[in-house]
Amino acid sequence: MKIDVFSLEHTKHAFTEIGRALKAKKQYHTVVMTSTVLLGGTRHGLLPILERESGKKCRPDFGLCYKPKFIALGTAIRDFLNRRWGQRA
Repeated sequence: MKIDVFSLEHTKHAFTEIGRALKAKKQYHTVVMTSTVLLGGTRHGLLPILERESGKKCRPDFGLCYKPKFIALGTAIRDFLNRRWGQRA
């Protein structure tokens, strides 16, 4: 029986490449992470990769923003079905 677990492996690979690109940048750049990761995953699992690969430090040299991509499906469906059409959400 296969048990699926939450993994940062693909994201770590992407952050390695982004860190290498940051190394070559002269100006300040902000990296935006839009995904669902476990609590602390960005700060403790991904940020160190950016700093290691870029040779820079977060805040003085580059920015890192985390935007969770999690939808409470029941709430999203309820809000969609009960929306007042023609008005802003």
